[in-house]
Amino acid sequence: MSQSLVKNLVHVIYSTKQREPWISKECRDALSAYQAGRVEFVTLLEAQRALREARMGYFKAQANVLQSLADLERAVGRDLP
Repeated sequence: MSQSLVKNLVHVIYSTKQREPWISKECRDALSAYQAGRVEFVTLLEAQRALREARMGYFKAQANVLQSLADLERAVGRDLP
């Protein structure tokens, strides 16, 4: 049962489907605005912090799904497809 959790986790981490760019449009825009002198450095940092928090929430949600799947597999006593 634990092997299926590891396989799923590896698939989630290394999957190339629906891969999101590491620098979001908002961060690119904030960086360009900062480089052009249109916004303060704090604005750039806030955009990066917001992106990091959103990513962390995404990965926490994925981890919760995998943990729930592992709990379900343990409860039924076999791997689920």
